[in-house]
Amino acid sequence: MNNRFWDLSLSTGVGVIDIQNRRIIDWLNLLDSTQKNGDRDQISLVLTGLQTFVERHFSYEERLMDRAGYPLTQRHTEAHKCFKSIVEDYQNRHDEGEDISQPLLIDLEVWLAEHIQKEDLDFAPYAKITLNEEWFSRLFS
Repeated sequence: MNNRFWDLSLSTGVGVIDIQNRRIIDWLNLLDSTQKNGDRDQISLVLTGLQTFVERHFSYEERLMDRAGYPLTQRHTEAHKCFKSIVEDYQNRHDEGEDISQPLLIDLEVWLAEHIQKEDLDFAPYAKITLNEEWFSRLFS
């Protein structure tokens, strides 16, 4: 596989969300290089990073969806819960000694294509409005 790079097809246009989502590209590239040399410690690092990501990023997005009154919050939150479960399953399998690098790589690529490029993009206009309103509110208060 080749190194992956962030491009405009992955951008939601919401800076804070895009910055956080870029970490997935970093993990994909790290996993790819790790898969070639079989370094279990690096896979552990990726899994730890993903678990931190899902806790922090998903929590942030879900609070933002609530503030924005996003009508598909429940569906989006369910997708987050599903991905959290997937990451936990990979952690358990890794802890049991299984080489999970290839299937994890595939699932991360699917997450980029399916969740970020579809569901996050659907939410982006609501996030932009809410973040702009909060920024203006702080500016003039």
